[in-house]
Amino acid sequence: MVRRRLNKKVALIGSAVFIIFALGAILVVLQFNRDPQEFIKDGEAALQAAHEATDEKIKEQNYDRAERSFRSAYGRAKNDALRQEILFKMVDMYLETQEWPFIVSCWDEIIRINPDNVK
Repeated sequence: MVRRRLNKKVALIGSAVFIIFALGAILVVLQFNRDPQEFIKDGEAALQAAHEATDEKIKEQNYDRAERSFRSAYGRAKNDALRQEILFKMVDMYLETQEWPFIVSCWDEIIRINPDNVK
């Protein structure tokens, strides 16, 4: 019988790909298990950095980072009260950047969550 041996290079590359895939899966799971409050804090920190920035490009990057953080927090929120709080923060952020379509959509979602909300 002919016995084949596994090429060491193929084994090494396969092991490296498996390790990278496993680490990526672990990072994804850890990211999805984060608390929405952490994303809210990240968003508020990005807004504060945008207020303090003088360069328009840096301001825009900070507003984008804040928007991503608030959207992530909204997606992970477990109850409507927290979702409503996040939406109000997003409305304040969009008022600063004057993005009116997003403001209207946030207000629509707030009304959908709580029709009795007067604010």
